Amino acid sequence: ENEILYGRSFEVPTNEDWTVPIGKAKVVRQGRDVTIVAFSIAVAHALAAAETLAAAGIEAEVIDPRTLRPLDLDTILGSVRRTNRCVIVEEGWPHGGVGANLAALIGEQAFDDLTRMAANVCDVPVALITLIDRDRQWFKSRHGLDASETPREISFCGHAVAEGKPLVVSDALTDPRFADNPLVAGPPHIRAYAGMPLTTSKGHTLGTLCVIDQTPREFAVEDLA
Repeated sequence: ENEILYGRSFEVPTNEDWTVPIGKAKVVRQGRDVTIVAFSIAVAHALAAAETLAAAGIEAEVIDPRTLRPLDLDTILGSVRRTNRCVIVEEGWPHGGVGANLAALIGEQAFDDLTRMAANVCDVPVALITLIDRDRQWFKSRHGLDASETPREISFCGHAVAEGKPLVVSDALTDPRFADNPLVAGPPHIRAYAGMPLTTSKGHTLGTLCVIDQTPREFAVEDLA
């Protein structure tokens, strides 16, 4: 609790046996445009901000986790998936606080949502978000693959990053760049690949969002969009 809350009045349940549900967040205000996560005294600030946003035509959903341990991450993520935006309001330290931990959890899950969506849209068993450095490709998020990284020299994504444009391989066995690649001859047995470079606003290509199939195929234009 926050001592600044002392002396303030709030609506309270009339049931004398009512207790705060442990590990269950509360949607204090419903909205569709942005999720605001706040706890303790920050809830009042979040609600005030939501009213200001509403006057500008922006409907904010305010969520109070109520308990931080255990944390009801599912309710928070469900809201973020609907609004695609999240603001965390916390009175605390700028680094290493609850807000920083929540931001990391939401961000990590958001990457996994992207790979799941890519796999579903393209109807493939494997989808990855890769980050490329000098010697390796590291999987920031992976769907349908157990490995966490591979050497850059054998990566398909390394070609997409080097060329700075989408790379599509319909049949790796007939492509001289990849026919003898160990990722084709062995697990995960890549036969078809499509990768889109992930480029910053300053033009730096960090990696790719890619999909992989284990049978030859053509990727539809709408899939690559």
